Amino acid sequence: MTPDPDSYARGHALFEARSDQRTRIVSWLGDRLSRRAGDAHLSVLSVGCGDGTVDRALAARACAEAAPGAARSWTGVDPHSPGVAAFVAGLEGLGQEQLAVRGHVGTFDSLLTGPDERFDVVVFVHSLYYVPDLDAALGRALDLLAPGGELLVLHAPLGALNELVADLAPPAAGGPQPWSDAVAASLARLPVEVAADDLASTVDLDGGDGDDPALLDFTVQTVLDDAARAAVVERLRRSAEPGPGLRVAHPVTAFVVHPRGDAPPLRSGA
Repeated sequence: MTPDPDSYARGHALFEARSDQRTRIVSWLGDRLSRRAGDAHLSVLSVGCGDGTVDRALAARACAEAAPGAARSWTGVDPHSPGVAAFVAGLEGLGQEQLAVRGHVGTFDSLLTGPDERFDVVVFVHSLYYVPDLDAALGRALDLLAPGGELLVLHAPLGALNELVADLAPPAAGGPQPWSDAVAASLARLPVEVAADDLASTVDLDGGDGDDPALLDFTVQTVLDDAARAAVVERLRRSAEPGPGLRVAHPVTAFVVHPRGDAPPLRSGA
């Protein structure tokens, strides 16, 4: 059984508050977008935007670094309606006149775009786990890129923490949970140039077996009973880092993808 949308969103917020990964993701993505600071127009599509916490930080930095008169636009798509509302409100709340914001409630494959609408950057932050067809989603993302655009994918590898997800979570989108090796394999089937960075981070799950079950339910992507919760905590302790708390490695792989021929080959860390 998967958590209901509200419990999932609450668990997600609890998890993010205990992890340093979001800070690393925002920094990495912000540095990528900074390379386009001189562009007269920058359009970003955030797939699985959630409540817009990541996008709000990125949009604020993109607007601050833009030249006077430069336009910035952000589109977010997510199936969770309250999240999309928060995404729109948060970005509009930045008060930046040059920033146009649009939100779409639904799945990526339901996103409606104009016949000539393209984006300079398409971003997936931990959202490709939920698409029914990885190849199709990545292919569509590439089709939505403007000339010179790039696809940025932040996706987890299968490590000790995600082995719990693999063992306990129900199939995502009707199939096995895809990890970063599956994303790499899918990209290898497409006409693209790819570079990848590994961003190290940790999450402290100490007390996750306490009053609010949403934290551990989100961590393993299922609804746990009391016995399973205790077993999960014990397994986490076996893989935890030394020191106080219950700190577990929580890395993410960051992919930079350009259509082949649209940009020179990339180096890792480029």
